[in-house]
Amino acid sequence: MLQKHNKVKQTSVVRLMKYRGGHFGGGGLSTAIYSIFAFFSIPLWEKFMTFYLELFSILNNLVTSISKGIL
Repeated sequence: MLQKHNKVKQTSVVRLMKYRGGHFGGGGLSTAIYSIFAFFSIPLWEKFMTFYLELFSILNNLVTSISKGIL
C-alpha cells in the first residue's frame, strides 16, 4: 500500500516536471500549489493533484491547438 502511494507520488512529480516548462509563465503557479500539497503529503491531495495535472495538460493542449489554428 505504502509502496503504491510512493509510486503515485513519483509519477505526479514526473508529470509536473514534464508540464512545468510548457504552459503560461513556466508553470510557476502549479509548482507552488504542488509544493504546498506535497509538503502536507496527504493521499487525497496526491489524487487531487494528479487529476489537476491531467486536466491542466488537456486544457494546455487545447489552448495550444487553438492558438496554432488561429496563427
